[in-house]
Amino acid sequence: MADYTLSSSNVFKDLYLPLPEERLVKAKLAHKINRLITMREMTQKEAANCMGISQYKMTQLRNGRLKSFTVDDLGSLLEKLECHTQLNAEGRTEKEHYVVANPDGGWDVVRGNVLRTLKHFETKKDAVAYGRQVSRNQKTEFVVCHKNGNIQRTNNH
Repeated sequence: MADYTLSSSNVFKDLYLPLPEERLVKAKLAHKINRLITMREMTQKEAANCMGISQYKMTQLRNGRLKSFTVDDLGSLLEKLECHTQLNAEGRTEKEHYVVANPDGGWDVVRGNVLRTLKHFETKKDAVAYGRQVSRNQKTEFVVCHKNGNIQRTNNH
């Protein structure tokens, strides 16, 4: 029988690296940022401009070299990226419903300038059906977006 050790669920702790909890949080934040960039099909230059960092820092982030970033830095970059890549809330009113891609997978139905999700769906088809019904009931404009955040189609109800 082979000897083995159960994981602590933190690879940095298992490898006895300093500050394992901080490293894990940084890795998770960087992973979310990189997934969002990939999902939105952004170039590194576009992502760097969006987050207000140099292309050198962007390359470090994309390659998992996180030593020069703090947890707060990464959290702030994620917020900037999410705000930029989701439909910009400026100019949106409560008289609109949107179907948008969720960075963690699936699709969300959101109302107007509220960035909080009304309901989450695994498929775009289900999100569109639900969003269309809500939009009809509340007589709002209905906007369906592509995965990259661009508007696919709109309907007035």
